Amino acid sequence: MYPFIWFGLTGERESLNGELGTIELITVVLLLITLVFCVMTFIKVRPVSRPLGIWFMLTVLGTIYFAGEEASWGQHIFGWSTGAGWSEINNQGETNLHNVHGLLDQVPRFIVGLGIFVGGLVFPILMHFKIIKFNQAGILFRAMPEMACILPAILVTVVRPVFTLCEIKFISTGEYKEFLIGLFFLVYSISKYRSIKAYVGSLDSEENAEENTEASPLRE
Repeated sequence: MYPFIWFGLTGERESLNGELGTIELITVVLLLITLVFCVMTFIKVRPVSRPLGIWFMLTVLGTIYFAGEEASWGQHIFGWSTGAGWSEINNQGETNLHNVHGLLDQVPRFIVGLGIFVGGLVFPILMHFKIIKFNQAGILFRAMPEMACILPAILVTVVRPVFTLCEIKFISTGEYKEFLIGLFFLVYSISKYRSIKAYVGSLDSEENAEENTEASPLRE
């Protein structure tokens, strides 16, 4: 809601959009917080599940890439210049990859958007109403987004058609959608950290219970 409140109060749009606009800066901050939770989840789950460890390592790498590309790997913050050779192939003259070619921009956007729609919206609803069921001890269940992710998933899905329908032009649709994607990742990372922490804790409790049982003297 911040962009709408800001524009309603000031009528000023320049500070919202652009490479140093507040929408982009907030997106980077969300992604950095997401990175912290992804790293903590990876550390928690790695000793007990190799596949989940690999998955959350991929979330760490993906978050680093997203945040790095969003900030042009620090160029927007520290203000270094782009080399002449890179400026020729980057259509915005920035030190990032997604402006080099459409395949490095539109394809990842489509894959992420589809993943959020299917994994963050469709599957949680189907699982909630028990239309489909997963083994709660299985890898897929532990990696899937939870119900908390549904609202940001809806926002990511509808933002472009809503902005088009309502002719909202004071906010860059692309940048606002990236912000919402960052919000989705943050909610996902926090919810997964909490559930993985509880899962690992339950495994530790079971292991301790088994050790106590084995160590107890046999009753006659």
